[in-house]
Amino acid sequence: MSAAYAVGGHSPLMTPEEVAELCGVDIDTARRWGRTGKLTQRKTPGGGRTLFLRSEVYALMGIPQAPANVSTT
Repeated sequence: MSAAYAVGGHSPLMTPEEVAELCGVDIDTARRWGRTGKLTQRKTPGGGRTLFLRSEVYALMGIPQAPANVSTT
């Protein structure tokens, strides 16, 4: 998998499975949020995977984020 589509850790992208786990919902709910526009869906080239922006998921859940240019280490 290309690094541009890497998921997990501090990647800016999340899979529906990761969204469901973080939000405490069923994976079908996470997918529905993408279909209905509650979260913006991103598709990999070829349309094989659906991904969501971590920043949108965190905003939906009310989870604060450190600014991108500030190191958290």
